[in-house]
Amino acid sequence: MAVAQPGRVDAEWLAKVHKQLLADTSIQFDLPAFAQPQPPAWLKPLLDFLAQLGPYMIYLFWGAVISGAAIILFLIVLEVKGVAWRLPWRRARSEADTEEQW
Repeated sequence: MAVAQPGRVDAEWLAKVHKQLLADTSIQFDLPAFAQPQPPAWLKPLLDFLAQLGPYMIYLFWGAVISGAAIILFLIVLEVKGVAWRLPWRRARSEADTEEQW
């Protein structure tokens, strides 16, 4: 089995094959233009609503960023004060709730 060795012969062969590839005008290089499909009829009202909402999206985005930052700041302040904030289902139960009821 012959192994390809780097050299001038391989470079010349590669240049020749590359020139043939570029000269080829087959389907590989002559692709049809992409035709964007039309959205389905049920999606039209949603797209129209989003188009109308578009100019206000920047305000909604920054409102969400500010709200997220305020929540993070609030949780940091609670942590610094030593107040443990827990989700309702993770809170410690009171003694009355922990007693078994017969």
